[in-house]
Amino acid sequence: MRLAERLQPFLAWPRARRVAVGVALLLAAPSLGMGFFLDDNVHAVQAAGARFIGGPFDEFTFVDGDPSKTLPNVRRGPFPWWTEPELKLSFFRPLSSALMVLDHHVFGLWAPGHHLHSLLWFAAFVFAAGLLLHEALPGALGAGALLLFAIDDTHWMPASWLANRNSLVANVPALFAVFAHVRWRATGDRRYLWGVLAGLATGFAGGEAALGSVGYLLAYEATRSGPLRERLRALGPVVVLGLLYVVLYRKMGAGARYSST
Repeated sequence: MRLAERLQPFLAWPRARRVAVGVALLLAAPSLGMGFFLDDNVHAVQAAGARFIGGPFDEFTFVDGDPSKTLPNVRRGPFPWWTEPELKLSFFRPLSSALMVLDHHVFGLWAPGHHLHSLLWFAAFVFAAGLLLHEALPGALGAGALLLFAIDDTHWMPASWLANRNSLVANVPALFAVFAHVRWRATGDRRYLWGVLAGLATGFAGGEAALGSVGYLLAYEATRSGPLRERLRALGPVVVLGLLYVVLYRKMGAGARYSST
């Protein structure tokens, strides 16, 4: 029997989606023993009450660009002496911050509990990708693409590094939003439009990584057949929501400055 014939049962939907989620979790399972890593320790210290800059549910404001707050942390630590006084590393991720605070309330310093939470988000990430690929590429091609997506080694960071879980929290609802948009345009059912907006809004609350989904929606409409006016009208709510998010992001003082990261 040829390899393609042996793989055929695993490339049939919905089994392909279940297999992809299972393989992804199997590959990521060693992260349960990883413990805390780099920024995870900062978040743990802040959760214990020793906050450097920022307030509760603002776990991703490390430096806010105010020299009067930065310099004392240079003098007494933890910032090194060469820190630029106006350095800014502040990211608006309220949902991801709230989930981190919840983890520390529930699990304390028991790292496996935090990592188990991340694995659940990772499973949802692969599942959401499966929904989208099944809609866009319903045959074996989409199933194969999903399996490749599930084993992509670049996923080690959001799946294993707690401080990077925000990219999953941002992208899971954003992927559901892209799926809902494709369904809306295919069926004309405007209820899916509410799914698009809810998914994007939730993704933006998770982190700025959700903005990437707007690019997918732009590309989808750019390559879709039909009157240009209709396609632009379909993108209107998405663009408005994206612009509102950017304005809010700036209003909250988020962003990065004087940093190569």
